[in-house]
Amino acid sequence: KQWYQRRVRGRLYRTFKGVAWKRAAFLTSTLYPGLISTTCFVLNFFLWHAHSSGAVPFTVMIMLLSFWVCVSLPLVFVGFFFGYRKQPFEYSVRTNKIPRPIPSQLWYMRTFPSMLLAGILPFGAVFIELYFIFSAIWESQIYTLFSFLFLVYVILVICCAEIAVVIVYFQLCAENYRWWWK
Repeated sequence: KQWYQRRVRGRLYRTFKGVAWKRAAFLTSTLYPGLISTTCFVLNFFLWHAHSSGAVPFTVMIMLLSFWVCVSLPLVFVGFFFGYRKQPFEYSVRTNKIPRPIPSQLWYMRTFPSMLLAGILPFGAVFIELYFIFSAIWESQIYTLFSFLFLVYVILVICCAEIAVVIVYFQLCAENYRWWWK
């Protein structure tokens, strides 16, 4: 499955007329995993400093790092290489060479107001629950409503999905064909 995903990434990069496939493959294989690995290493250093029994041994961390560098990184490059060699994806519709002008957008359809309006609902869905969690932590109480917290998480995921669909719908109704770059 991952082999196929890496090939698709390379082919999609070629479809978008990318030319520096080695750089794109390197960034694909290092940005997100590197951020997560660095965060885990830093947090683990704090656990070591506190002499915690929950700290991951240094040899295990080095083994995970070497697994990432020796296995995942080369596989991303190989998949990207084979995907980039294939023909780009064919679009299912014909498009004009001259792009249509995008009509002037209403004030709430511009990028910044859309981000603010789309962020208010998920924030409102989670804010009350986070208030109770943080007040319990700050008052040294035990928080026991993890099932309710999971329900709030599910509501947050559903709310974010619905907002994404609505924002894309509004962009398409406003004839903004660059909706996927917003």
